[in-house]
Amino acid sequence: MALKQKVTCFILVTHRIIRENKIFYATCPELEVSSQGHTIEKADKNLMEAVLCYLDTIEELGIREEVFRQKNIVLYKSKENAEDTKIDTAIVPGEFITANSIPIAC
Repeated sequence: MALKQKVTCFILVTHRIIRENKIFYATCPELEVSSQGHTIEKADKNLMEAVLCYLDTIEELGIREEVFRQKNIVLYKSKENAEDTKIDTAIVPGEFITANSIPIAC
């Protein structure tokens, strides 16, 4: 019997980073995950780590499909399809917004 190979899908999330005083606060609104750092790069890196931890946790708990359905997270079959999707980039003064496609097993 052949083992099923896991297929890689992608989700698209946004990182919104704002500065308040000397700290940069980063949020991923789609997953309701946040982090911070003393630079934009550190805040973004910390947010990505928090997002990956969140995704690992909901996978381990077996609730990923339910969470994605509740949060309207779409699985894309290719990175290009995920990155072609438009995101809300309404500019707020002092806010930095990036879109990130994250590979996950599906």
